Amino acid sequence: MRPSLLFVMLSGLLLAGCDATSGESEANCEIFDACTPTLELRLLESDARPPANVSVLFKVDTIDDEPIAGLTPGNFDIFENERLVSRFEADLSILPKTGRFQYSIALLLDLSGSIVQSESLEPLKQAARRFVDAILYPTTDPRSGEIELGIWWFDGQADVTLLQPFTPDPDVLKSAIESITADLPLDNSTNLYGAVVQGTALAQERVLSFRQDDILAAGTLVIFTDGTDQAARTTRSAALNAVRAAADDLSFFTIG
Repeated sequence: MRPSLLFVMLSGLLLAGCDATSGESEANCEIFDACTPTLELRLLESDARPPANVSVLFKVDTIDDEPIAGLTPGNFDIFENERLVSRFEADLSILPKTGRFQYSIALLLDLSGSIVQSESLEPLKQAARRFVDAILYPTTDPRSGEIELGIWWFDGQADVTLLQPFTPDPDVLKSAIESITADLPLDNSTNLYGAVVQGTALAQERVLSFRQDDILAAGTLVIFTDGTDQAARTTRSAALNAVRAAADDLSFFTIG
C-alpha cells in the first residue's frame, strides 16, 4: 500500500458510515456520495515507510460522541484515487492501543468596541456559554476531562488576555464568561490578525505539552468575532501563514 492511500482511507471510510461487512459498500456508497455520516474519526498520528507501509493511529466516535470499540479489518475499505483497492492487494490489520487522549480548545472572544459598546456583548456571552455546554462533558460524566477549554479575549491591544486557563469544568468556564463586563477591554480597535497568530501558538503549545508527556492530543482554535482587523498590528499574511503552518492535529473555526 502506497502512502497516497492514507488520506483517502481516513477521509472517506469511517465518516461515510458504510458497513463493509454487508457486501454492499462499493455498490451503494459510490465513494461515499450516497452515504449518511454516522461516525467521526480523529486522526492522531500517521506514518508512511518504504516499501509500502502506512500506519495510522485514530479514534472513532459516533456523531453522539460515543466511542466505538472492537473495529476489525472487515469494517474498513481502502481507496486510492477514488477506486476501491482489492483486499488481496492491501494487507490491513488493526492493533488496539489503549491510552489517554486529550482534546484542547482555545476560545478567543472579540471584546472590541463594536461588541462592548453595543447590544452585542450579552449575545456574545450567551453564545459562548452555549458553546461550552455543547462541547464539554458535565463533571459527573465519566468522560469529563477528555476535552478541556481555555478562554482568552482580545481588543485592539497587542496581546490577547487570559480570561480562564484550560479546564474541563463547564461551570468554571461559564462563570468566567459571566464575569465579562463592558469596561474590561482597554482599546476599542480589533487586533484580529494578532489574535489568530497568538491563539494558534497557544493551542499548539497546549497540544505539545501533552505530547511531551506521551499523551495523545489534538486541539482547536475557535474565535468569536463580529468584524475584521482594525488595529493593523499584524498583517493578514502573517495570520494566514500561522494557520497554514499549524500542525495537522490543530483545527480552526471562526464564528460571527
